[in-house]
Amino acid sequence: MYIVKVKDWANAKSDREIKSSLRAVATQFQTALKQCSYYGSYFARSESSNDDRFCDDAGWFSCEGSHDEANCTRRHTVNPYASHDARVLFSTWNLDHQ
Repeated sequence: MYIVKVKDWANAKSDREIKSSLRAVATQFQTALKQCSYYGSYFARSESSNDDRFCDDAGWFSCEGSHDEANCTRRHTVNPYASHDARVLFSTWNLDHQ
């Protein structure tokens, strides 16, 4: 979604050099995302071999706190696999408060 917006924004620019640079960056970013399967393993409940995943086996995501904190003192969690409302909440929930 963001890559499409960047490409659209680049097309609206009149300066050819800026337009070309923005398109190149968007293409490189898209290629990098495809190479790592869009980091989908971060959200896979069944990826028990992946130490980098963000959720547990049941699909619960726990907030880890702000980037400059060791952990989150509020200890809030969400399971986007549980219901439509939980998915909506998760879509607006930032895992690191940033």
